This record gives sequence, C-alpha cells and structure tokens, in this order.
Amino acid sequence: MHRRMVWAGTLALGLVLVLAATAAAERTVGKQQRLRTEIGTRGLDRARWSHGSDSPGDGNHRRLHAVVGHDEDTTDTQYSYLSFFSRASLALDEPGDEVTNLSFEFKEDGPVGAGAPRISVEVDNGDVLYLAGSYCNHPTRNPAWGRADFTGFTSDCIIWDSHGNQFAADGTSTAWQVYMAGHPGATVSRTYVVLDEEGVYNLDKISLGAGRMYISHWNRAKRCTSEAAC
Repeated sequence: MHRRMVWAGTLALGLVLVLAATAAAERTVGKQQRLRTEIGTRGLDRARWSHGSDSPGDGNHRRLHAVVGHDEDTTDTQYSYLSFFSRASLALDEPGDEVTNLSFEFKEDGPVGAGAPRISVEVDNGDVLYLAGSYCNHPTRNPAWGRADFTGFTSDCIIWDSHGNQFAADGTSTAWQVYMAGHPGATVSRTYVVLDEEGVYNLDKISLGAGRMYISHWNRAKRCTSEAAC
C-alpha cells in the first residue's frame, strides 16, 4: 500500500511539474501582441480557443477552433473568411533575412487546401507570399496533427508568391531563405493567418514572426527567443 501511495504521489508531482512548465512558458501579453480576429461574415464565421485534441508538445489540451461558413450570397462584397494577427505582426517592418518563426500546426481532418490554412506575408517590394500548410505539411508525434514551418524546415516545404512563382526548400536552405536569397534587402511589412476555404479548422502553435507563439489563448503567448524556441 505504501509503495502505491508513493507511486501515485510521484505521478501527481510529475503532472504538476508538466503543467507548471507549460504555464511558465506562456505570459500574458500586451495590446501589441494580443492575437486578434477579423471575421468575414458574422454568424457564419467564428473562432475561439477551446479544449480538445491538441497538437503535441504544449501539454495544455487547447487549440484554436475556427469555422468558416458557406457564403450563399455571391452577389455582395461580403464573403466568409477568418484572419488572425497581432498589432505587432501588422507592423512588423523587419528585414526579411532576420524574420524567424513563421509556422503553425493544424489538425489534418480539417481543410488543408491549396491556400488555407496559410500565413500571408506582405513584402515591401509589393509581393504577397502565401505560406500554405498543404505545401509544408510535416507529420508530428500525433498523426492527427501536421506542422508547417516555413522558416525551419529545409525539405518538403514550398512558398508561393502573388506572381505564381514557387520557392522550395532545397535540403540545405528553408523555403523562406530561398525566397530571401532571390530578393536581397526585402523587408517584411505584415504577416497574418488566413482561413478562406469553407470548413472546420483546428490550429495551434501559431507564430507570425513577431516574437510570440500562441498555444492557448488570445491574451497569452510563449516568447520566441530563437527559431528553435517556436
């Protein structure tokens, strides 16, 4: 009996330490770093952080659950989509070769189309870069979830630009580095997540190159001190 009690106590202590480590990794953020939402059509499109199937590694069992509805009225200027960003990511203005941590994870049973989920990146030369999960889909320890890391993966990862050109990781350089090598001096103006295909999405570990990664809440984030950190 004593051995069982000690073992149970050890398990409980381990769980507390894991949860404490997860909590310590996150901090409440200010207005500049708060993750915000733009909604295409209220009543059709919605998003919230909720409990449920989670990408592996953060231990909090929370994900960003998002629904993009079916827009039946194609005659107006309003359509269904969701976008996620922070004030910091919309005012990045960073040299492209210094930008890191453009990545997110996504549940594989949601839409993984040619364009969504994606990070859109606006560059000062007029290019818009499309960092779509379907072109950088790497398995995680949980087979239900994939990871797209455009500044981290050096293989099986492609970025498209608004002119229809593609920039592929080549085994040594990431897709991001390949683009930047062909556009020296480019500055990244803005970054944001876009969901504009109908369906139910679950996202996690969202990092927009602005020094934070979102894993549980709009107002809390993990600090990204390096590419490996997020």
